[in-house]
Amino acid sequence: MDMPASGKENCRALGARRRLVLFFLFAWLGAALFLYFFGARGLAGDDFLSGSSDLLGVVAAAALLLFLALLLLLIRLLRVEKEEGVISAKLMESEARYRMLAENSHDVIWTLDISSRCYTYISPSITDMCGYGPEELVGQPIAACLAPESAARLARDIDQSLRRIAAGDKAARVVVSELEKVCRDGAIIQTEVVASFLHNAEGVAHAILGITRNVSERKAAELALRETNRQLHARIEEIGRLQMALQDLAVRDSLTGLYNRRYLDETLEREVSRARRDGSPLSLVMLDIDYFKRVNDTHGHQVGDEALRMVATTLLANVRTEDVACRYGGEEFLILLPNMPLDAAIQRAQVWRAAVEKLTVAVGTTRVSFTVSLGVAAFPEHGKTPDDLTRCADQALYRSKNDGRNRVSVFLA
Repeated sequence: MDMPASGKENCRALGARRRLVLFFLFAWLGAALFLYFFGARGLAGDDFLSGSSDLLGVVAAAALLLFLALLLLLIRLLRVEKEEGVISAKLMESEARYRMLAENSHDVIWTLDISSRCYTYISPSITDMCGYGPEELVGQPIAACLAPESAARLARDIDQSLRRIAAGDKAARVVVSELEKVCRDGAIIQTEVVASFLHNAEGVAHAILGITRNVSERKAAELALRETNRQLHARIEEIGRLQMALQDLAVRDSLTGLYNRRYLDETLEREVSRARRDGSPLSLVMLDIDYFKRVNDTHGHQVGDEALRMVATTLLANVRTEDVACRYGGEEFLILLPNMPLDAAIQRAQVWRAAVEKLTVAVGTTRVSFTVSLGVAAFPEHGKTPDDLTRCADQALYRSKNDGRNRVSVFLA
């Protein structure tokens, strides 16, 4: 970053002009002294003086004017020299400041000749960043220490920016890129490059001023943060699934997968209130496996559990989305049927009874069959509260059992 050549040439031209003026000034002084001594000694006669007095006056006046002109010119040159000296000092101070910034910056500052695509200057911080000395890279092409993919991408960016600048796009004068740089030891670091296009007096881009920053640590931190966020989201999703599973377990019967009595109590209260408000029908079917204790005692609890699961599967195979099938307790089931009148509920109960009657559980080489009894009650015919409706369905169920089991009974007031 030495003084520009034009500044040095201006200083030399100023010194030459100053020397020329001094030469004429001293020449005038010499001529004046010569005339003085010549007039005083060689032309002291009265005849000469009387004949040449006018000529000497003109010469003296001309010499005086010349002296004044040369003196003013000298003063002007001295003033210009002083001003240019101040400007030169400021230029050198500014140059020293920018040199200090460039040579002490942690980032690498560089300039590039666009026509040759070669570095014309690289700050010393390149050594700390990549291990190269500035003198090793100055004069080298810009792709010399870039990964191949990054070098090709940067070349495309420069060409595209030059075309945009030529088209009058001022925003293209600055290019920001993330490039992979190859160090002396072969290591690859992540860098961020800000390149500004410099223009000559005609407005043509002729050079690039660039700043390269090592962002490897930042990139590693961003990658670690993204991985942490990914793991966090995965944990949150897992927690959400577990919460849903836990909520489901809180309202589901673990053996049959049907809703439990707790969920039934909450839902029945809500559906009765809705039916009362909307004037819509609501039916309740209570179901009990016939002689279930005999099945358990004779064939074991595993067969009894399998019978419960098969009944639950049969119920779920023939329910609507809004229906709620629950294991009410032991071998009892209760199915809530919103918006279903009594006659339709009776038909549905008959379908379930017939389907269960066809079920068998394998026990060794034999198969065990079983049946169910069902009781049906409806809102508002049989009860207007959840407790009344449940009690009516329970009484209808026991009526089926008393009448011989494997049947459907409706509550009779």
